[in-house]
Amino acid sequence: MRPFLCPPLGCNICHKGFVTSQQLLRHRASHHELTCPHGCVDKFPSQQELCDHMLLTHLLNNVADSHKNDTWDDLFCKEDECTGYPQYDSSLSLFRHYDDFHEMVPESLFTHFVESPGGRRVSEP
Repeated sequence: MRPFLCPPLGCNICHKGFVTSQQLLRHRASHHELTCPHGCVDKFPSQQELCDHMLLTHLLNNVADSHKNDTWDDLFCKEDECTGYPQYDSSLSLFRHYDDFHEMVPESLFTHFVESPGGRRVSEP
């Protein structure tokens, strides 16, 4: 008897493979929708789609920029969990701290960094 050689059908969310389209449809229904943490009613089938939504809808439109009125000349992290830590030695160090440890960079810090002396070098190849 010849083995079944058809390639499996893949889930576009988790990439799990299935032999029949009915199995794939049943599986897709089992995925839980992810809710936007910014309070909007939108739901998303994958982490990537949620991230894209948050970036385009909230982060780039200042909804998530809680540091809009902060100044960054003092080179201190403004997050509550970093209160009491020493100041950073440069805008670049502070920028990297936010990106690495808070997994976001406030728009106002990004603007401060770009406008600071030497800040534009980050965009060069």
